[in-house]
Amino acid sequence: MAKKLLLKAPLTLEWEDHPVPALKQDHVVLRTLKTAVSVSSTLSEYLGNIPVSYPRAAGYESLALVEETSDPEAFPVGMRVVATYGHTDHLVLPVHRLVPVPEPICDEVALLSILVCDAFKGVYRVRPRSQDRVLVMGAGVMGILTAWNLLALGMQVDIHDPLHDRLELARHMGARPVDPTNQSGGYTCGFECSGNPEAFSMLQSAMSSEGRICVLSDGNWGSLQLTRDFHQRELAILAASDGLRYQDHARIFFREVEEQQSLLKRLYDLEVSSADLIPTFEWLAVGPRPRKILVHW
Repeated sequence: MAKKLLLKAPLTLEWEDHPVPALKQDHVVLRTLKTAVSVSSTLSEYLGNIPVSYPRAAGYESLALVEETSDPEAFPVGMRVVATYGHTDHLVLPVHRLVPVPEPICDEVALLSILVCDAFKGVYRVRPRSQDRVLVMGAGVMGILTAWNLLALGMQVDIHDPLHDRLELARHMGARPVDPTNQSGGYTCGFECSGNPEAFSMLQSAMSSEGRICVLSDGNWGSLQLTRDFHQRELAILAASDGLRYQDHARIFFREVEEQQSLLKRLYDLEVSSADLIPTFEWLAVGPRPRKILVHW
């Protein structure tokens, strides 16, 4: 039997036992090594801030070891893989849902391959040019990974976060922390990653006429409103959600990030065991929110 964490209702998490299905063609049996808590989306579901159906799996970022395989050449026993299935200790998945993890990449960075692909989709939709002035609003996980994608493309990146202590990691990556209210404005590309209504308003006021903004945050912590600047400056608003071709993007990400792993590992500011997941969510409901949580199994 395997155990799986389910969100049964707002503020109600329960462990549920379920059988592990037999291995079949083009599938593998996985044993979970680590998962991550995406504080913005998963905590919002837990608190009931957004409408979702219940019961539902809690979480979606998982790293596992292949224990049994129907494809030993492509997915041998012992291979580490990333997949989107949440907090459960064993399960069977089709191989097309797996992202293989090469040996030099640590578990913590491998888990980021899901969100870094989501962030890249936003960058791809905006298609920044070399002459663009770029501002990323928010230095949480999505903001840092958006900045990483932009820097990897050779862009100069300004970044702001209402929580100033989050900007140190961005500075070490090569982004420039700024206060948009003290800048001359004129940003031609903006990325909303804060989930903060006031910060989104600030981003709109920092844009030049006909500037392009991609909303990557989900607005779970307050409604994101269009301001007078949006209309007066004739801004274009795009949105991006799930990434595209996770396996293909992960291969590029793992190659590019190998020398920067120690930086991105700093996105995790709390580590817990899987046995402590329910108490951790209870604490998060009333306590300060970390940037990202690593869960050991």
